[in-house]
Amino acid sequence: MSSTNLSFTDAFTSEIRQTFYQEHKALAHVMHLILFLLPFAGVIIRGLVGGVLGLTLSSSVTT
Repeated sequence: MSSTNLSFTDAFTSEIRQTFYQEHKALAHVMHLILFLLPFAGVIIRGLVGGVLGLTLSSSVTT
């Protein structure tokens, strides 16, 4: 699928994202690592509030 035919909102559909990450597996692994480590980084940097913020950010990235 050509990226020139996609609108901005079409790029956020589940099907398009899934296709992108299937074609870029290394980037998908990096994203999973970031999503897993973000809450822990928040706890280390800002304590419990940072952990909650990290969980909120990581969950918003996955949706």
